[in-house]
Amino acid sequence: MLFIMRSLVASLFFFLSLTVSAFACLDEGNPAPDRVDDALYALFLADLEEMGMDNFVTRFCELDTEDRTLAIEIFGSAQKQETPEDQFTLLRMAIMVPDISENVAWVAKNARIREEGDDWESISIKRFVSHVRTRFPQTQTILNDDYLDKMDALYQAALEAVQSKEQAADQDIEKAKAEIDAYEKKIADLKWKIEGLKDERREYRVMRQTLEAEE
Repeated sequence: MLFIMRSLVASLFFFLSLTVSAFACLDEGNPAPDRVDDALYALFLADLEEMGMDNFVTRFCELDTEDRTLAIEIFGSAQKQETPEDQFTLLRMAIMVPDISENVAWVAKNARIREEGDDWESISIKRFVSHVRTRFPQTQTILNDDYLDKMDALYQAALEAVQSKEQAADQDIEKAKAEIDAYEKKIADLKWKIEGLKDERREYRVMRQTLEAEE
């Protein structure tokens, strides 16, 4: 009952204070995801608004539907926190889990770490998920061992993708070195040929000079 009352109050607060510009992806045209009940969704959005951190709004809105659902489910699994600070920490972590996993998937697909300004986007998904599970044990109902295995496989795919590019670069370097060696050998052979031609030219010069002297 307390949860329902809080959800209704939070929902009212949210829809009164919501700004379309900041929460464009959360307007009335985007209802709660299929696996999420309306009360939890309203509470999630209300806390997101109350937290007042637009960068996390942006992160959440940039996630696809499945990852948004995951963020809300992580939040919902442990949302009854004693302090607002803990509640907001949980909210941030809930958004960061799919956000980081999306970064890892991007690395696996593109074989490079995505950059944000001068910094690389975080891909420490296994460490972060373990931290969330320790900080909020209730989240283990969502971030279970199967999820950890899935993230481990995703991370390994990202690592292997980058390693394959590194190995390809190594092969290209060795190929370029071999080409340089071939060119250097050819240059050395040509220099040796030039020296032989100089000797041959010297002999013909002497012959010519001898013939000219007998005219």
